[in-house]
Amino acid sequence: DHSVSLGSAITAKAGLDGLDHRKPRAVSVIPSLCIPHPEWGGQYASDIRGESAEVQGWELAVETDLKEPARLTFAGIKTLPSDQEIYLVDEDGSCWVDLRSDSVYIFTPVKRISSIKILVGEHNLMAGQLEEVLPQEFSLGQNFPNPFNPTTTIPVFLPENCEIELAVYTLLGQRVRTI
Repeated sequence: DHSVSLGSAITAKAGLDGLDHRKPRAVSVIPSLCIPHPEWGGQYASDIRGESAEVQGWELAVETDLKEPARLTFAGIKTLPSDQEIYLVDEDGSCWVDLRSDSVYIFTPVKRISSIKILVGEHNLMAGQLEEVLPQEFSLGQNFPNPFNPTTTIPVFLPENCEIELAVYTLLGQRVRTI
């Protein structure tokens, strides 16, 4: 889906203006990407905002088929001022990626519509935003697809970098595999 634009412009106004464009509803097109703005009455293909000294955040909704990894590619990052950082925050995967280092993000969706956020701002303001993304405790997410045959994905959330062991059991308590 190559039709989504994010950014800032001196001429942009706060809220909905002539630089923000609705995204036509696609019929059965997957994967798809949009900027949800329920307060503006729908889904948008562009969200251009006024310049700000604060961290700017754009919410993206990525609709995918759960069977396949999804790939997001970002263009135009080199046009950002050098004092600005840009990060992709995968809220469902509890991780973030520096888009200046890698403008392609490949992920396995954990639900049909994934929540992705793009953050742009100065380094000293960005650190606090990114720390909020990391999990606060160890946890397992719901496997998908469920039921499955022959494979499934089990999201694992870790609050720190560490080694873990995951054991899978049958309903009768027999160990199937240890990862």
